[in-house]
Amino acid sequence: MRKLILVSVLVIGGSLAACQTAQQPAPLPENLTIQSDTSGLSESQAAFLGRWHGRWGGTLDGYLVVTQITPPNADVIYAWGTNRHVSEAGWVERTAEFEGDKLVVPVNKERNIKAVYEMKANGNLKGVYTRPGNVRSEATLVCETC
Repeated sequence: MRKLILVSVLVIGGSLAACQTAQQPAPLPENLTIQSDTSGLSESQAAFLGRWHGRWGGTLDGYLVVTQITPPNADVIYAWGTNRHVSEAGWVERTAEFEGDKLVVPVNKERNIKAVYEMKANGNLKGVYTRPGNVRSEATLVCETC
């Protein structure tokens, strides 16, 4: 009987461990340069410049790096890590667009995936990620270079 219980514990424990995927941080390209001249930008637009870090849904590591703003557009790096739903970390360069006080990043235009960022009163960004099929995730991002 003890052998049966031990085998059951090992099998169940092993199954649980296999279901958990190690989380990897979001990678970023080397030598990122962030625009320092903010003349010609509104105060609300200039506030987006920098390297922002947070976790989508509390589990998926992510970055938004706003490197250059030429209204109404912004050059950004969108980066993600891994979790149990995302198996491969990566980053992409995109041209985002300001829509009012929000910055809209077309993560993948072909698949209609986007992330929308809004500056909050406390100086953090609120991010909302959406894709077809009612998939939605939120993140609070804190500026690491501001």
